[in-house]
Amino acid sequence: MIAEPSHIPASQLCRKTTVTSSIAYAVQLEHIGFSYDRGKTWTLHDLSLHIEQGSYVAIVGANGSGKSTLGRIIAGLSTPDYGTVTLCNQQVFQQQAFPKAYRQVRRHIGVVFQQPDDQLVATVVEDDVAFGPENLHVPSDQIRQRVDASLQQVGLSNRVHHNPLAMSGGQQQRVAIAGMLAMHAKMLILDEPCAMLDTQGRKEVLDVLHQLHDQGTTIVHITHGLEEALQADRIIAMHHGMPQELGKQEAIDFFTHPQPSQPYQPSQPQQTSYLQSIDHSATQSHAQSNQSNEQFNSQPAIWHSQAPADQPVLSAQHISFRFSGSATATLDAMNLEVMSGTITAIRGDNGSGKSTFARILSGIYTPQTGSISICGLPLVSERTTGTKQHSIKAKRKLREQIRTHIGYVMQHPEHQLFAETVAEDVAFGPTNQGLTPEHIQQRVHEALALVGIEHLAGLSPFALSGGQQRLVAIAGVLACHPDVVIWDEPTSSLDADATARVHSIMQELKAHGIASIIITHDEAECSLADHVVTMRKLDAPDVQEQHHHRSLLQQLDPRATLVATLTMMFTTFAVNSPLALAITGLLCLAMMAATRTSPRWLIRSIHPFLALFAIMWVCNLWFTQDGTVLWSWGALSITDMGLWLATLYFCRLVAVIAFGAMLIHATSTVALIDAMHSLMTPLSKLGFHTDELALVASLALRFVPTLGKEAQDIMNAQATRGGSIDAGASSKRLRAMAAIVVPVFAGALRHADQLALALDARCYEGGTGRTHLRQMVFTWKDAVYMLIALADIAAIVWLAFN
Repeated sequence: MIAEPSHIPASQLCRKTTVTSSIAYAVQLEHIGFSYDRGKTWTLHDLSLHIEQGSYVAIVGANGSGKSTLGRIIAGLSTPDYGTVTLCNQQVFQQQAFPKAYRQVRRHIGVVFQQPDDQLVATVVEDDVAFGPENLHVPSDQIRQRVDASLQQVGLSNRVHHNPLAMSGGQQQRVAIAGMLAMHAKMLILDEPCAMLDTQGRKEVLDVLHQLHDQGTTIVHITHGLEEALQADRIIAMHHGMPQELGKQEAIDFFTHPQPSQPYQPSQPQQTSYLQSIDHSATQSHAQSNQSNEQFNSQPAIWHSQAPADQPVLSAQHISFRFSGSATATLDAMNLEVMSGTITAIRGDNGSGKSTFARILSGIYTPQTGSISICGLPLVSERTTGTKQHSIKAKRKLREQIRTHIGYVMQHPEHQLFAETVAEDVAFGPTNQGLTPEHIQQRVHEALALVGIEHLAGLSPFALSGGQQRLVAIAGVLACHPDVVIWDEPTSSLDADATARVHSIMQELKAHGIASIIITHDEAECSLADHVVTMRKLDAPDVQEQHHHRSLLQQLDPRATLVATLTMMFTTFAVNSPLALAITGLLCLAMMAATRTSPRWLIRSIHPFLALFAIMWVCNLWFTQDGTVLWSWGALSITDMGLWLATLYFCRLVAVIAFGAMLIHATSTVALIDAMHSLMTPLSKLGFHTDELALVASLALRFVPTLGKEAQDIMNAQATRGGSIDAGASSKRLRAMAAIVVPVFAGALRHADQLALALDARCYEGGTGRTHLRQMVFTWKDAVYMLIALADIAAIVWLAFN
């Protein structure tokens, strides 16, 4: 039951609509409203919209105009605050939601989200695509046919056994689209599906949409692209939370002369100014504040580059890079030279290594070979050992100096945001540069004014739309005043007005000697560039050959894998002697071999946890005072017992996390769901909802790498803006490590929320059972693995009591 929202006439709240037209509608929205802040502002207000079955509708509009919110309501994933919603000829909402009706209509609706990695539920492409048909109880042989046909349609037939979480953003988007195609939905809602695709990928997706439309599928395509919008039968522009029908010429005019949109506001809520949100001085006088405000009302200034005009501001020579465990190099002998005051565009197919190259240039990744210099300073140097060449990253203090010269706008802007307010986030870089509070405030004002989001300064960056988050990320980089800016898909998910503003910023930076490197699929952006570099995808080995050489653990029944691995994880907590610790270490090494996990991959996957465990090790070391004193300094002392216990607890936690990471690496999430459901089946006789328990447990395991990735992304974002995760004094680095804890778990909650929506979109319903793409079979190999786990229990328990 919902409360009546304020500022809405009672006649609208009580209105009931009866449709008597003979036209068949896929969507009927009657006077609906939606607010994210309990009626202070309205994203959608008194909106009515009808979409006929079999039509192709494009929804366009500025960032924050309510397009994605409208898309979620049409998809049945969100309910309005008031009004009437009828989907696929079934009323699902009239002043209250009808859950059973929503579940039924979602079986006929497919959804592709704006961020594809939030929609992926499995760690194998074919398992992810099969998840929806399995929930629809499609027979196993038909699931296989649907999976193969869907992957063929999106051009991913050669990626059947790959991990979608390790793919490029464009490839992930194709996997998400394939997952919806496999469900044979009557209506398909797509939120910016082509934003991360190359030209060929965009053409393939649009061709698929036209094929589906010709077959009678209703298409609702949310887009910022004029070319994509013109493919539709109808074009609907969102403005101030209201829809407006546009003709073809009107749509061209709309994109040519865009108008920024703001939510409908019946009353203006009081907001904290962004100056207040970053002012940490309680003694600042009212007069000083007024003086600062008057100063900040001036036009934003652009800084001048400090780099010599006759030398490259960035030089990369013979860069080669291969991801750990990959059979193919991502980059091979890549060269790039960028002069001050120039714009360089880097384009290429999805998966060609553009974003990887950007991360290398920004200092996040270190190449295997090659050298990089920024403003004449060596970020990466190449050394020769014997007959082999290898690259070495600059030392900590030098990296800290280099990062004042280079800025990096990431492909996914939400990974670059971690502060409580927009203003605090933008102030992060200038603060790390040691500027005075007055200069920090000036930098924040200038950066926000440059990208046109001063009005968002006091808001949480996580409450903004995807396009607005991208603008905040750009402002945070520009506030650092770098000499070269790397832009990774800078206008993806931006409306025409914001795109034009970003392009204008690039041109203005160029006029002041600042260089830009743009990673892009957009030909219009390439036309801005002085130089265009085209990257090609390196040849990959045959996927089927990789499939025939799956790791030992991948060949096991997931039930055996799950039970045995969890047994070893929990047994680790009983380890209390050096011999038991050695046995656990040997089991970790054996599992690494069985899963074909490289030490580098494992360390990279769990190293954010290693940092936290290291802090715990120090705490245990200082605060355990039993035993013989080994070293003392004033009131602080280290004992042999403290050293042993700190090391024991550290090794226990590392082993548990390592076991979990390798389990997830070797077993898909869908397989874990099936295994847990099978193992919990006896509990259903006692009234337990085993489907939900299995899903929650398996998704919790999936979040082990998600939390690690979230932590790594935040640390990378902090480092590129002068953060102290890997630079600066030890005390400063420890504070930075502690500062990532809240954003990491906040990010995990965001992922969990999006994953819940993804499960709804895939028609997952606990307690209804599922069909399966493949059947689970217990073999002698599974018995051997189970015996190893039992032997581990016996050995650890025996050592614990002897």
